[in-house]
Amino acid sequence: MLRGPLPKLIDPVALARAGTRVEGDLPLADLTRLCGCLTDDAGVVDVVLEFGTGEGRLRYVRGRLRARVSLICQRCLQPMELELEQPVELEIVPSDEAARSLHGDRDPLVATGEPLDLATLVEDELLLALPFAPMHELDACPAAGEPHETEEEVEPGAAPERENPFSVLAALKKDRD
Repeated sequence: MLRGPLPKLIDPVALARAGTRVEGDLPLADLTRLCGCLTDDAGVVDVVLEFGTGEGRLRYVRGRLRARVSLICQRCLQPMELELEQPVELEIVPSDEAARSLHGDRDPLVATGEPLDLATLVEDELLLALPFAPMHELDACPAAGEPHETEEEVEPGAAPERENPFSVLAALKKDRD
């Protein structure tokens, strides 16, 4: 088990062959694509990844990623904190062709023999964990207290009467006749 500073580059096949467990913290500031979605880059990602070989000699990466991030609430447009916890379940494959042949809901990790940037792997998984439209809980959102009427709540005839802009034309037509 490796705990502490995470390696920058990894060989997933070698780690799976050795049955290695990698644990450590990765600064959010190192994840530039993810930081583009956040209001600040303070904090770390708690990374726990286990590399191994399963049934049929299939190599895998399993584990979890945990981070506390700050996003913009899409209801009130104010910053909000969100606890992300993303499980990681990847199958290590040697090529894109092998990735396309995977069955079921297994996600591939293409390992071509070149060293793989661990931060990129972590960042990809966290980007998938981000909500499409992050929002505070209803009771915690400043904008949630503002009542909005729906069409069903508005009584027929309750709308204020407005003057018809064409009533002047109707009056002119009457005068003409």
